[in-house]
Amino acid sequence: MGLFAWIVGQKGWDSLRGFPVFTKKDDSNNLEVRYLQRDAQDHDRPLAPVGAWSKDLQPFSDIFPLTLILSDAFFKKVPNADTWQLLNKLRFIRTDVITTNNDYVDFKKFLPDEPLADGDHTTANPVLVKDIVYRGEIMGRVRDSRDRAFLFWRFLTEWLIQKDIRVLDLESAECECGETHSYYQASWLKPLRENTWIRLKNDARTGATAESLADLLRDNGWQTSSLSENPATVDLLKTIGITHFDLVREFLAENPETRQELDNAFTDILATADGDINYLNHARDYIEDLKIKKQRVHENQHLGKLVEKSVRESLESEGFTVKRKPIGSDFEIEHDSIELAREDQRWLVEVKATRGQEVRMTTTQARKAVEQGDRFLLCVVPVGDVDPELDTVRDDMRFVENIGNRVDQLCDDLNGLEELRGDITACESSGVQLEVLSGTARFRVRSSVWEEDGFPLKDLAERLG
Repeated sequence: MGLFAWIVGQKGWDSLRGFPVFTKKDDSNNLEVRYLQRDAQDHDRPLAPVGAWSKDLQPFSDIFPLTLILSDAFFKKVPNADTWQLLNKLRFIRTDVITTNNDYVDFKKFLPDEPLADGDHTTANPVLVKDIVYRGEIMGRVRDSRDRAFLFWRFLTEWLIQKDIRVLDLESAECECGETHSYYQASWLKPLRENTWIRLKNDARTGATAESLADLLRDNGWQTSSLSENPATVDLLKTIGITHFDLVREFLAENPETRQELDNAFTDILATADGDINYLNHARDYIEDLKIKKQRVHENQHLGKLVEKSVRESLESEGFTVKRKPIGSDFEIEHDSIELAREDQRWLVEVKATRGQEVRMTTTQARKAVEQGDRFLLCVVPVGDVDPELDTVRDDMRFVENIGNRVDQLCDDLNGLEELRGDITACESSGVQLEVLSGTARFRVRSSVWEEDGFPLKDLAERLG
């Protein structure tokens, strides 16, 4: 590398012909030797070290094969960006990743006018086409990793089409068949549509569909709002056969029930619109609301799992044996040192985390509490705006005994309701309220229950004895 830096410093370009440079062979530290050639063809020119790339391109370096990128050790020896641009101009290496050529276009390899009739469908004259350098190697690397597939999508939408939005414009050219056909300048569009570059969770590979792309984007924190912030992405989706609506629908619909709910709502909106296209703004509002609800559900699920784990560890630290009990409660606990007159020394524990002044119990949990009587414990964990630490959960959790007594009468009231219409809320009983919204019942337990009658973990064994 010292010799390379000296030659470059002396501008001895002829001495770089056949000069050995090295790249990484794989994700380990193994190296591979390449030999520089002046005026080399696009696929024979290695990429400059990542440090010599433009700042906005560098974050996407992982999608490019390591064997085609010069080691950053060369950039450390020659950190002058202008020097690498000169080496690019002399065609020893590349500092850019877009190729631009005048070439004949086979219309059957482009998207807009498909399908074409049998026969020769090639441009009568060369036209301008653009591609991604080492596209085949990139697609091979991308399909082996969901992380890289998502990075590739970001590269396409955040960098590539931003550099030249016209690559998504329809162009037209005279064909050998005598007619005029449409094509896109971006020759990378067809393989993007047809190649299997998205790795599924079961390690199978598939092409870009609304479902597979939504699944990939959902797992990586992508937000549908980026479509309005970056309208070119909508154009890109259209060219590969995916509508804006289908992608958002699949992104929001993680299961058949949600998809059916979304479809029903949109059908209702179309029917209500009665031909008024402006009414479809309601659909956008609905999707935004559904997205917010979905995010809230994810956050609650994450918080619930975190708190359950902390409660379990806290109980075990107090000498309780804890077993998972998923129907009607979270855990079943027992403690050998607690002596009772009865033979059964096991209790059911339902864990509830809350950032507010109440927690909700399902009808299954409430009926289980009634059925089990004093063997059923409600464990409430108040939390703040950030994920709680184990010690915080341990100190703040409160146990409520005999919650079944508080919901007993409300369960009877619920059983007596033959038909549920609209919003029905029964009277409050001992700090617990029966709430029925659109046919779904929940028992709302107010904070006074655990704040006034609850007790901490340190007292649990004594209270149960």
